Amino acid sequence: MASFRPITLNLQGEKLREMPGTCPRDDSVIPEKDVGIHAVCRGICDKVPISDTHWALHCRRCGLRETFPNPVVTRAQLRDFCEKAITKEKARQEAEVRS
Repeated sequence: MASFRPITLNLQGEKLREMPGTCPRDDSVIPEKDVGIHAVCRGICDKVPISDTHWALHCRRCGLRETFPNPVVTRAQLRDFCEKAITKEKARQEAEVRS
């Protein structure tokens, strides 16, 4: 499997980078603590349960909070979920502009 590549989390382009000194793989399970570094503010991000069905990626420094469904377990699944969500949001915004 490939080594970890930064994950674009949202339409604004905020990225999750690997923790210094680590080399997580895309197929690795997302831990609850020290998930990665928020590239914008360089804060450490944690995985926080927020309901029975969702968890949030929370930045300790700036408070960034992105939510994800519980079936997202690995970094590859997180990347895939984010890419699909960004594509969907772009399409929604473009449709809104056209109407």
